[in-house]
Amino acid sequence: MNYKGRITHGGYVSKLDNVTPEHGVTNQILANLGAVFYVRTNQPQTLMHLDSGNNVNGFSKNPFNLLLSSGGSSSGEGAISGFGGSAIGVGSDIGGSIRAPAAYSGSIGLRPSSKRISGLGAISSGAGQESVPAVIGPLTRSVDDVDLWMDAYINEGKPWELDGTLIHMPWRKVDKPNPADLTIAVIRDDGLVRVSPPVRRALNETVEKLRAAGVKIVEFTPPNTKLAYETVHKMYTCDGNYMQRELLSASGEPLTKLTKWSLNYGEGARDFPASENRKLNYIRDGLRQEYTEYLVKNKVDFILSPAYNNVAPHSEEVYNWSYTSLFNILDLPTLVIQSGVFQDPNVDKWTEEDLKYKYRSPLEQLENENYHPDEFIGAPVGLQLSGRRYFDEEVVAAGKAIVDVLGVDLFKH
Repeated sequence: MNYKGRITHGGYVSKLDNVTPEHGVTNQILANLGAVFYVRTNQPQTLMHLDSGNNVNGFSKNPFNLLLSSGGSSSGEGAISGFGGSAIGVGSDIGGSIRAPAAYSGSIGLRPSSKRISGLGAISSGAGQESVPAVIGPLTRSVDDVDLWMDAYINEGKPWELDGTLIHMPWRKVDKPNPADLTIAVIRDDGLVRVSPPVRRALNETVEKLRAAGVKIVEFTPPNTKLAYETVHKMYTCDGNYMQRELLSASGEPLTKLTKWSLNYGEGARDFPASENRKLNYIRDGLRQEYTEYLVKNKVDFILSPAYNNVAPHSEEVYNWSYTSLFNILDLPTLVIQSGVFQDPNVDKWTEEDLKYKYRSPLEQLENENYHPDEFIGAPVGLQLSGRRYFDEEVVAAGKAIVDVLGVDLFKH
């Protein structure tokens, strides 16, 4: 996001001389509200990795285990909020880029519904792309601070007066619900990539604590996740990577390992005609309708799911976005909270039954075979809480109640 009088490069070498004359809208609103800016944090080349590597600053480290990734693309924001180096940070999310850093680095992050927070005045390869919009949101160590940031930014900042693409929707005050009044659908497996032992344990322990607090738990097998994953990845690259190639080729910088991977999402360099992009949007809207009908007809308040199929990965070893990107194509507000579970190599091992498992895809095999218990010691497990579109306030309020049940206080780390 553009900061007045400072370099804004977005992880691109070609932008190292880009000194912006004005703040972007979000930075201007935060400045008007009295925010103290003191550090700009790292992000990956292209902004399309759930990791942090670029040719300017290199990699960010995970605050719980320096051998692991802090996540991405809001890489440094996850790390700095996780270890208490900032009170509140701001990131962006088009496929998991707020939620992955929060989950990996032990903090809390909100992916709001689209068109509530401004991204005007930021470096992006996705300008004009509205099929799967990038959103801006906060990363913190408490859900109360997420609520504070959203309330102040929206109700006092009035971003719709500065950005004509936003909707006029004030932030509502929603009371923290009684856990016994909640119905939560739990995704244990998205049908694409099996979760690793620490994530499985965190889900099990979280569900049992919620049940004990009176929450009604519903097991949920999410429909059409393969279609959702294939569609959203085509949306990411449907301009044939034209904007990415322009930004990268302007300097001739070398491509990182995960940039090569991400540029081949969807159908890579194929430029989709408008007629095919419309078909993708039609599929997207059908998915949104299907999930909305499930939530409404079954009187489900929220969905609880893994934020990733593993804990924080090694840098340049995160390939799967399916658990996060599902909620981007659905445009559901999603909050990452910490389960309070940390990877334990003595406990979080593949079982004999796990070792007999037949992989459903090369992607699943790649991700699962990257998990070796002794290489992820102490990594936190974050989980996602999702609600209906534009029910952001309800998601945040429920997040407070769930954190109370779990007894997780990130200020005591």
